[in-house]
Amino acid sequence: MIMKKLKCKLVLSLLALSVSGNCFATGLGVTNSVSNELWSDSAQNNVNHDVKSLGFLLDTNESGRKVFGYRFRFLLERNESEDKSVKLEGYATTHDFAFSLFANDHFRMWLGPRLKAARYDDVRVNGVKVSDEVNGYLFGPVFGINVFLDKVVGFSFAVSRLAGDYDSRRNVFNANSTYDIDVYSRTTTVEASLVFRFGKRRFRH
Repeated sequence: MIMKKLKCKLVLSLLALSVSGNCFATGLGVTNSVSNELWSDSAQNNVNHDVKSLGFLLDTNESGRKVFGYRFRFLLERNESEDKSVKLEGYATTHDFAFSLFANDHFRMWLGPRLKAARYDDVRVNGVKVSDEVNGYLFGPVFGINVFLDKVVGFSFAVSRLAGDYDSRRNVFNANSTYDIDVYSRTTTVEASLVFRFGKRRFRH
């Protein structure tokens, strides 16, 4: 619980820092990603999960004119165990604090930390819907590139490696049966986005 509070405070602090200055060539777009997660419980049982995500992206520094930029994604997610016995659906947000490694008018390479927060409110085990949500908080590095075909339209690609926890309160099947989730997850994500950028000046001169 203490770690979750610290992570939330970190996000709020860095978000305030990122939006306090003037944004240059802000990008908006649609984003799609696939993830492989390895869930481990206290008994060291390991289960692979596949995650599919679709949503929208906001990038405050799409062109890379400044060194630092904040990237936000809102995602609808489906998280499913390898044996199909556990299925979770809900939404997630990712928060990237991206630092430019190289940038010009058509290309930007960046690296930084990512925080992901997920909330699954449709949880099904062996086809039975349980009565509580599952929340996850993950953190780790993300690397990406932005490529623009012209002044407006471009693509963004990123890879991240996150780790963190998923947990729930007691999930009730019925009066005599429960299913609780309390696992540690290691997650690898590959994503692609179609981005449209805008601003006073899109290119440097």
